[in-house]
Amino acid sequence: DSVGEGCPQSAGSRQVAVRLTPKPAALIRRVAELVDSIDAVVCPATLAVSQIEDGGRTWTVHVCTWIGQGSAGREDPYGLGQHIAALHQQLAAGGEDFTDRSLSFERGPVPPAEQELPAWYIARHLWRDRIFPQFADLGGHLRLQPIHGDLHWDNVVAAGPGFGFIDFDKLMHAPRAFD
Repeated sequence: DSVGEGCPQSAGSRQVAVRLTPKPAALIRRVAELVDSIDAVVCPATLAVSQIEDGGRTWTVHVCTWIGQGSAGREDPYGLGQHIAALHQQLAAGGEDFTDRSLSFERGPVPPAEQELPAWYIARHLWRDRIFPQFADLGGHLRLQPIHGDLHWDNVVAAGPGFGFIDFDKLMHAPRAFD
């Protein structure tokens, strides 16, 4: 994925983000429909989704509103928790079925040694190896619902007086605790 930010003259002062992703346009539209319904926390609104061909590859172009500048402050974990809870409530209330995008515990290919491990890779393996077994041992049942799926500090931005959330293309059906 790559993201650019700018402000076309026709948009006035409204800034937009343009994302290029190899994910299918139908998936990006489906996720955007749910994310666009969220109003309890700040999330980008989709303005357009299209596809382009380049060098034999198909890319999805996702144009959305730019919601914040810089990373969010980490000094308010209580506030962040409230924002994440509000996000989860609205994702659950959205009514869309994302059961076909469930959290997988299958081991994916290990990235090359020269590449830093992505946050999602670490989170999935920590969840599978350490966190999920603790819940299972307690006999607890974890309610499954749509969640962000890739919630790390690079996807939490400063937005107004609180936190905003970006990059929902790993949205999945999983326990809220995974986020």
